[in-house]
Amino acid sequence: MTSLRGRSFRRVVCLLTLHVLTTASIAAQTRSEEEQRRLEAIRVGLRSDDPRRVAWAAFDATADQRAAVREDIAAAVERFESTADANATPLPWLLDAAVQTKAPVSAARLPAFWKHWPVQTALLFPYAKGNRDEILVRLLTESQGAAWFAAANLLLGHRVDGFAPNLVQHVRFHVTVYVTDVPNVVFGDAIGMGTGSTIGWQEPGFPSFPLYRFVPPYHAAARVLLDGPRTVYYQRDVRDGGWDEYGVNPPTNDEISKYLASITKAAVGLTPLPEKAQRTVLWVNAGQFQTEIDSMRNPLLRTYEQLVRALVAAGVITPADAPGPDRAVTVQFEDHRRDRSAPLPSVPSPAQ
Repeated sequence: MTSLRGRSFRRVVCLLTLHVLTTASIAAQTRSEEEQRRLEAIRVGLRSDDPRRVAWAAFDATADQRAAVREDIAAAVERFESTADANATPLPWLLDAAVQTKAPVSAARLPAFWKHWPVQTALLFPYAKGNRDEILVRLLTESQGAAWFAAANLLLGHRVDGFAPNLVQHVRFHVTVYVTDVPNVVFGDAIGMGTGSTIGWQEPGFPSFPLYRFVPPYHAAARVLLDGPRTVYYQRDVRDGGWDEYGVNPPTNDEISKYLASITKAAVGLTPLPEKAQRTVLWVNAGQFQTEIDSMRNPLLRTYEQLVRALVAAGVITPADAPGPDRAVTVQFEDHRRDRSAPLPSVPSPAQ
């Protein structure tokens, strides 16, 4: 009797186990079929000619970071022209989906998106298909503010024709002379800033807007976009659209020298490159004034000329690529004299 009960119990256990496994298998198959239907719906939506339907398909793909449709997303991105008209393009949602899924968009198409969506475009370049470096050099030439640093950081360490000549164009030394005839008076200046900006909108019938923007490093939601001599940060925020800008200082000589060193693989230009020299000069006469100017300007001229010679020797620029000394080293006077009857002398060109 005990043996019979034992066999019956084991039979029940086996039947229950089989039922559980069968149910799990059916559930898994159902989930798989449902997933395939959702993926196919996304693919159909991405191929649609209706911008809103495409945007919703991209939005659905982004929600789960669906790598299975990254090729479809890349193809959809390449179908649409860049425009700031929200009624005409689903590109903000497609670019967001491409970023989230690391879609391999053609590098040749990415420049079309750089003006309106530089953050998303910069995030896509590492996964882009094709030769990206020459394209990035062109974008570097056309960019300013945070977008310039994004392009430069993408090129960091790449010895590409045009990169070093672009960098050396940004090397600047500025001499400011404050002239006074009142003893024991000192003047100073302020630093100007450029801007980095992004755009966004929200139109009826579209999903919530994926807004990407450059942000300063101290921003609460800042993420690292690209490391480099000046690291670039960004924020992604899904909201009802908007527009934003923030101040971005131009590249410093020290930052430029580090970019150059990454190309030459040597410490070319890594000696300290001062940004500027400024001095308050007590006016005595024209001869004394010129001596003061030369004592400030000539060391900067020598530093610049040494940098150019090193870069030419390294084979990354030609002498013609470098700005002339009178452009690289500029002199500005601010006349604060009470008695201006004696004119300030003109500054002779370094070649004179």
